[in-house]
Amino acid sequence: MKKIKVTYKNPPRLSSLESIGADKTVYMKIKGKQFGLITKPHWNNPSRKYFIWIARYKTEEEKLSDKDNEEAVQGEWKNVRIKFTFDSLEEAKKWIEDNIDEICQEKRLHFSEK
Repeated sequence: MKKIKVTYKNPPRLSSLESIGADKTVYMKIKGKQFGLITKPHWNNPSRKYFIWIARYKTEEEKLSDKDNEEAVQGEWKNVRIKFTFDSLEEAKKWIEDNIDEICQEKRLHFSEK
């Protein structure tokens, strides 16, 4: 089976005051469509670690429990954070590249056009 290729894109660099509180992220893509991101350490991340977020479709059980919970975000998909944290961006990218086949098999990823 052919290995899935993940590409990474840095967002445009912000300047002046708009860059002060901005999250620092790297977008993850497959075939040009975004499915997740890696958050870099920033002022609101006291652990100073890198986190991986994946966009995936909700299961039927999650959809049913969301209907009962008024505070839950309604919709077909949600972002989930991978439980592992990483000391560097390269470590996070390597983990994604090593595990992307299993992630795609286990989860129904949500892709966006960003």
